Amino acid sequence: MMPTNSPAWISKIAIMVFALAWTFNAGGQSIQPNPTADFYNDPVWKERFIGSYGVLSGREPKISAEDRDILQAVQAYLPDDMDRAISTLESAIVPQSSPALYFILGNFYFQNGNLEKAKANYETAISAFPDFLRAHKNLGLLAFQDGNYEVAQKTLNTSIALGDTDGRTYGMLGYCLQNTDKFLSAESAYRLALMAEPDNKDWKILLAQSLLAQEKNREAHSLFSELMVDSPDDVTFWLAQANSYLGLGEPERAATNFEIVRRMGKATAESLHLLGDIYMNKQILDLALEAYLEAIDMDPKQSPKSPLRAAETMTNYGAYDEASTLIGKIEDVYNDRLEEATELKLLTLKAQIALSTGKGEEAALALEEILKRDPLNHRALLTLGDYYGRNNMVEKAVLLYERAEELEDNIKYQALIRHGQLMVKEKRWVQGVDLLRRALEIEKKQNVEDYLMQVVRVARASGVEI
Repeated sequence: MMPTNSPAWISKIAIMVFALAWTFNAGGQSIQPNPTADFYNDPVWKERFIGSYGVLSGREPKISAEDRDILQAVQAYLPDDMDRAISTLESAIVPQSSPALYFILGNFYFQNGNLEKAKANYETAISAFPDFLRAHKNLGLLAFQDGNYEVAQKTLNTSIALGDTDGRTYGMLGYCLQNTDKFLSAESAYRLALMAEPDNKDWKILLAQSLLAQEKNREAHSLFSELMVDSPDDVTFWLAQANSYLGLGEPERAATNFEIVRRMGKATAESLHLLGDIYMNKQILDLALEAYLEAIDMDPKQSPKSPLRAAETMTNYGAYDEASTLIGKIEDVYNDRLEEATELKLLTLKAQIALSTGKGEEAALALEEILKRDPLNHRALLTLGDYYGRNNMVEKAVLLYERAEELEDNIKYQALIRHGQLMVKEKRWVQGVDLLRRALEIEKKQNVEDYLMQVVRVARASGVEI
């Protein structure tokens, strides 16, 4: 069955690309990863840099006139000589300096890529001024950038508790919560982020994904529909909306989305496999096969797991011609890249198809090959045993059943039943009854008990003492 409730196919890597693309300046404003000189010439940034923190009164340490002069001098080295700015500020800091200087020094190290020293300076600033909002926030940014979401979550929570209402803080907190599987809390954080930044597309995408994770498919669908109005060519939204349709139990509408993406020339192997699954469930076999084959061609280096699952699904549906075509494609494309377990699985499917289409000898050859490579393959033991039993090769069948009877109880149970049925067919009443009784010792089933009673009656009527 297709994964109707799972958003797993939406690329987590793609989410992280935009989530981790943020870096922040001393004022906590969002900037590009590699800021230009114009950024340092921005008058708002200059004002914040030299210490005019009036808007955060009570949550930022004071800056003395001497400290202001130091910052004014350091600013002359920006943006072209960050190393000189760092060394000048570092040498000017004395015990009585404002903790704000450690914070700004931490920002310089952050900007220069020295995250350990940035972290140390933020921690020094916080130890001197525990309610230093932006120092807490930037510590959270460091942890976020490092992928340490639990630490980032705690630090960003502290920043919010101190009064931070920035939409990006709530957004990052939501992302941390989402990456620690706290989807309901993540949803709340994203909604707060959107209250602060209602036009931020990133928060809408992440909110929709947190809704999908909670199976709130209708709300997620509405969000993706809204996003698609503004970005009709964005494939991500078409695919995400398709997934919400699957969650809503509307596979035909999901298939429409997948087909649109396909005709845009932007289908992925994963979306084609999902499309094939939908067609398979609707028993539109030719379209399902077409989608599965195209998925392999789309990404020949992909794991064979999905193509193999598709081949197994087709075999179980009884679509033997289509399954055979797909198996042939898998063998051609993957050739010598298949692992032993995958090769054995393909052999098993081929044997199953051969048996179901009256090609018993071909099936037997495939099953024998499986047992040469995997002597304890229970499915091959039982299936080949059944084949030999049906074709009057009784002793060969018995040997295979006896091998299966040495395996774990659930396999042993099946082997005993089949072995017992074969003995009854051969009118070996005593052996058949003994085998059936041994099976019932493992698991009591009414139909087996009824069958055993019938066998006993027939055997006694034939003069056999049981």
